[in-house]
Amino acid sequence: ELPPEEAEAGGDGGGDGGDVLELFALAPPHRPGVQGPCRYCQWVMLWAEALGVRTKVTFIDPKDKPAWFLEISPKGSMPVARHNGKVVPDSKSIVEYMQKTWPNGKPVRGKGDVPKAAWRLDKSKLTDHLWTVLAKETAAERDEGRKALLKELGAIESALEAHGGGGGGASGVPSVGGAGGVSLVDLSLVPKLEHTLVAGRFLADPPFAPFAGGGLPRVKAYYEGFKATPLWKGTAQFSNRSCVQFWGDYLVKCNKRASYELPPEEDAAAAANGDGDGDVL
Repeated sequence: ELPPEEAEAGGDGGGDGGDVLELFALAPPHRPGVQGPCRYCQWVMLWAEALGVRTKVTFIDPKDKPAWFLEISPKGSMPVARHNGKVVPDSKSIVEYMQKTWPNGKPVRGKGDVPKAAWRLDKSKLTDHLWTVLAKETAAERDEGRKALLKELGAIESALEAHGGGGGGASGVPSVGGAGGVSLVDLSLVPKLEHTLVAGRFLADPPFAPFAGGGLPRVKAYYEGFKATPLWKGTAQFSNRSCVQFWGDYLVKCNKRASYELPPEEDAAAAANGDGDGDVL
């Protein structure tokens, strides 16, 4: 198997001359070249897109990692980045590297630029509570997980209510911190929401459906509005089915389920763009 073409670095490699950052991210099992639903990989891709950093992404099959990739990432972990011969090994380090290397990128609001109630959401434990709902053996434990999930979602609802619903300003991207552009909180929070809502809907019993009956209207509008942006669409080329498989396989691996049921395949164009109007051959 051939490794991917190396990205061409621009000019002096100073960071602002159009350099390309190579990213190696997770594919679904046995589907190399297709984006998998790894939220850490997507978090890095969202940061790159938000900053305006040019990337070349290669999606690696976790069940059959090529030898050339293991030379880049000896433990086989993802995401990993490479830029001008330098390997950057994990999501947090990659984001810090992008911020340092591309200091004049598009603005992403940080801790001092969003209200305190919104900033606290950066530490949201949505996916931890989702695991409780999906994996715990007793109904009482699973119910506690649901209550914890609803409490977390209630905090998001309150932040959106207090700060105008996340207008997004000139960027057009909804933000939990209100008008002024996308924040680092949004870049971590929306992928957590995606996993919680999709896996909770298909794998929880009964299905976790917090928007039923008109519940949490601001969270629903924020979540759907963010997913409608080019920022999300350019970094989320994976289906609900692959997200469910990601969680279902892990439940089986951890002996929490004997099996699980996958939702039907989605139209590829609809999954990526929300329309699917005849653009699939």
